[in-house]
Amino acid sequence: MIIVVTYGIFINNMKTNINRNVIIIIIFLAFLLGILVFWKFFLVKSQKQTSLPAPTINPTPILTLTPTATPIFFLPSPTIDIKVTPKEKIINLLPITTQNYTIEYLPKIDKFFVLIFGTPFEKYKKEIEEWFYSQGIEKLEDLDISWGSPRQGISP
Repeated sequence: MIIVVTYGIFINNMKTNINRNVIIIIIFLAFLLGILVFWKFFLVKSQKQTSLPAPTINPTPILTLTPTATPIFFLPSPTIDIKVTPKEKIINLLPITTQNYTIEYLPKIDKFFVLIFGTPFEKYKKEIEEWFYSQGIEKLEDLDISWGSPRQGISP
């Protein structure tokens, strides 16, 4: 019986030693792992590539001319000559407003509206008629113009 008890104590001591040895090995391995992590992140400089090497450009000719090659000529595209009538030219310039008169175009009713503020009325009417003639209008009767003044009202 003494042998069995002694054997049991021996086995218990052995299990305690094994558990203690396993714990020591685990602690040692964790310590080594900690050292490796510290080494990797803090002591070893990272090898970052700061700049890319510049690419080398070797131009290659697209077309080489030989004495037998005929040159290709590009002709400009024909221009379209759009005729603008004097009436359209005047419409593009409007509205015109000065201290003495205002000239406007009303597209819905295709009518020019002239309002003269200055006096004498006939002087500025003649000036506006001359302006229409200078823009290429041959006859004022071809245009539908309403003349008006704040004092006289509007005439058709």
